[in-house]
Amino acid sequence: MAAIVVAAVGGIFIGMAIAISIVLLKPSPQEPPEVGWDLVTTWHNLPAIWILVPLAVFVIGFLLGFRYFSKTEVR
Repeated sequence: MAAIVVAAVGGIFIGMAIAISIVLLKPSPQEPPEVGWDLVTTWHNLPAIWILVPLAVFVIGFLLGFRYFSKTEVR
């Protein structure tokens, strides 16, 4: 049992050392970095159906769940 614990802990340290060396040795990109998603712009450029359908699904699921879990049990 002790050998398994020692192997697991040793494996964690060896894995961390390998991961750190890979991250530090990775050359930095020469191209300019890509711009991430701007959520406000994405939200404003979406068609209305992409906003309304998921919102409607969420509202219907919420209301059905609320109705189901709000019922009082009759004993």
